[in-house]
Amino acid sequence: MKKVVLLAAVLAAMCLATAAQAESSLVGLVQTWWSYTAYTHPDSSDLDATQTGFGVRRARMGYKYKGGDMTGSFLGDMSGTSFTILDAYADYKFHEKASLRAGRFIGVQSQAAGLTSSAKLDLVERTIVGRRFGSGTVGGDYRTFGAQLTVVPNEMFTVQLLAHNGNGSWSMDYVPSNNSHGDPYHTTMVDTVAVLTPTMADTGALPQLDFGIQAKPMEGLDLGFTYGVPNEKRNTTGSMSAFAYYTAEEYYFKFDFAQLMHNPVWDDDDQDFTSMGYAVTGGYSANENTELVARYESWDNNTDKGTDDGDFLTKNLSFGVNYYVNPEAKYDQVFKAAFTLRMDDTPDGVDIPDPYLFQLMWQIYVH
Repeated sequence: MKKVVLLAAVLAAMCLATAAQAESSLVGLVQTWWSYTAYTHPDSSDLDATQTGFGVRRARMGYKYKGGDMTGSFLGDMSGTSFTILDAYADYKFHEKASLRAGRFIGVQSQAAGLTSSAKLDLVERTIVGRRFGSGTVGGDYRTFGAQLTVVPNEMFTVQLLAHNGNGSWSMDYVPSNNSHGDPYHTTMVDTVAVLTPTMADTGALPQLDFGIQAKPMEGLDLGFTYGVPNEKRNTTGSMSAFAYYTAEEYYFKFDFAQLMHNPVWDDDDQDFTSMGYAVTGGYSANENTELVARYESWDNNTDKGTDDGDFLTKNLSFGVNYYVNPEAKYDQVFKAAFTLRMDDTPDGVDIPDPYLFQLMWQIYVH
C-alpha cells in the first residue's frame, strides 16, 4: 500500500508541476477467458482427463501523463488476490533525438516478450520465444528496475542502452535509504568466535547491461536485434534476440528468434548450456472485422542435448480467429479464439501430456 501511495503522490506532483500544458489519461485492460484442455497419461487411459475452466486473464488499470518533455506511466495488475505494480516510470526527452527513462518498466528485450503489448497479441498468448525469454532473464512480467537511454539518430534507426538491477523483483533494492548507511558488515558469534557477516549485497560496480537496435529500412518492414551481457553479480544468463516483421494492408508476417546463454564459464560448476527458439506468425484480414492467424513455434531448452538424453523440444502449431467489434479502434473490443496443437519431440516412450488446447478470450481495452 505504501508503494501505491508513494507512486500516486509522485505522479500527482508531476501533474501539478506542469498542469497548464499537461495531458493525462486513464488506461485499463480486462481479458476474460475460457479454456478446454485434454490431458493424457502415458501408462493408462483410465487416468486421461479433460479440463474446462473460466477465469480472468488480465485485469489492469493505469495512468499516463505527458507534460512538455516529461512523460510518465503507472500500471497495476489486479488479476490475482492482490494488487501488483507493473509499470512505474518517468521519461525525459532531453534532446530532440534522445530520451531517458527510469523506474520499473519493459526495457530492451526480445520484441516477442513484453514489448508485444498484452492488449495487442496475435493470439491469446505470446509466443513461446517471448515467454521463455522473459522467464529466463528479467522475469515473468517482463519488467525490471533501471534506466534506459534511447537515441533516434535518423528516421531509420533506434538505438537503446538499458542499465538495470537484473530483474524486476521488488526485493532487489540496491538503493540505500538514509537510515541504512553504515558498516557493510556486522559481527555475529559462531561457536564463541566473532565472525564478520556482510549486511549488504555485493552487486559489483556495473549494473546489468542490455543493448538494442531497431531499423525501419522500408515501409512496413521492422527489424531488430538485442544483446544482454551476463553479469556475475546479478543475472548470469546472457541473451540475444532478433526479429523481422512485415506488415501490409491485408496481411502481416512475423519472425522472432531468441537465445539464452545460461551459467557462463566463470561459474565454478561449469554447467553452462544454451536455450534457443523461434516463432513464425502470419495474419490475414478476411474482412474489416475478422482476422485469421497461424503460428508455428519451437523452443529447445538445452541445445547440447537431444531427446535421447531426456531433453524435450517444444513445438506448437496454433490457429486463431480475432473478431474486432470496431475496426477503427480494433483493440478496444476483441473476441479471440485459438487452438494449439502440441507437436513436441520427446524422449522414447514419453507422451505429450496435454496434446491440444482450445481457448476463447474477450477483451475490453481503455486507453
